[in-house]
Amino acid sequence: KLQEGARLRDQYTGFYDYATEFDTLILIHAPYASPVKSTVHPQISKAYAASMMKHPVKNFWDSAFCLHCLQEGDALPHAMIQGYLNVRLMQDKETYRPEEIYQAFHKLLAEAESFIAFSTERGPAATAGDPYSGFNACHYTGDSGEHVAGCRTELADLLGISAERLVIPRQTHSDRVAVIDSVPVRGEPVEGIDALVTKMHDVALCINTADCVPVLLHDSEAGVAAAAHCGWRGTVNDLLPKTLAAMERLGAHPKNIRAYMGPSICRDCFEVGEDVASVFREAFPEEEGIVIDGAGKPHVDLGRAIACRLMHGGVRKENITKPAECSRCNPQRFFSARALGIESGRTLSVVMIRGAGGAERRR
Repeated sequence: KLQEGARLRDQYTGFYDYATEFDTLILIHAPYASPVKSTVHPQISKAYAASMMKHPVKNFWDSAFCLHCLQEGDALPHAMIQGYLNVRLMQDKETYRPEEIYQAFHKLLAEAESFIAFSTERGPAATAGDPYSGFNACHYTGDSGEHVAGCRTELADLLGISAERLVIPRQTHSDRVAVIDSVPVRGEPVEGIDALVTKMHDVALCINTADCVPVLLHDSEAGVAAAAHCGWRGTVNDLLPKTLAAMERLGAHPKNIRAYMGPSICRDCFEVGEDVASVFREAFPEEEGIVIDGAGKPHVDLGRAIACRLMHGGVRKENITKPAECSRCNPQRFFSARALGIESGRTLSVVMIRGAGGAERRR
């Protein structure tokens, strides 16, 4: 099943054994491969983190960012190996060729079946003194237009689409959902929008966060994707029910929907006032572990609350992946409003339905 697995096995501890067990796995952590505590599927995170700890990679592109990629389909083993081969190409600083890795990543994306979902990291260009440094595609939090445009162009090029096919709303913690049925989308249709839904191929639905939870959803059978921005307001209001309803109107079925929550604030860091804690107690009266009381102020587990919302809407528990990384604990990797201030960049989370040969097209 994994013909090339043997020669990778020694270099990447545990990779081969884990890779044969699952049909949905992380493909690649690139182009700046730093150690990973956990990934979309925690079952492989230990081996994956061990391999990356032994083989760190540095300084690939000036504004490089990391991708946590989610893929489905029969082509997975080959594509996953290709992803690891990409990393291998980057090990030898004397001989690696960026253009070769770039082409290889496009090949990997071209082979991806149905959907791809990922969250960006700030990358090696992040500096402690600049809250916008690194990869930032958010246009409304104070960063320069030139930097934002450059990051968007870089991302679009990597995905093999035009920048006009990146749909990036201006979020306001509302419960408003927009269905995207044409591109480009500009201005009013995405102003004050906190969730996006589409059936279009090669259109990247994007959500910006800096401690809030990005929720990426897809139904591979119906060919429907969605992205939602869930801060505490978006968790307790009707944003997720409305998002699921919009997906169903396009043909999705809750039992087939898979949900991935990207980097966001963990419950240990998410300290709230009694007013917010009371809102969560009222919204989830029968759920334990969402509001954590103790010495000092209450804490809230947003990932758990969002999972409850999704399951109440019919999404199966086994199809929900909670956040694996805390943004506030890792402000050098992910933007965090609590750690860096509101005037800072944002982590971008993206879900996209793959079209036939989509990654091979160029602008």
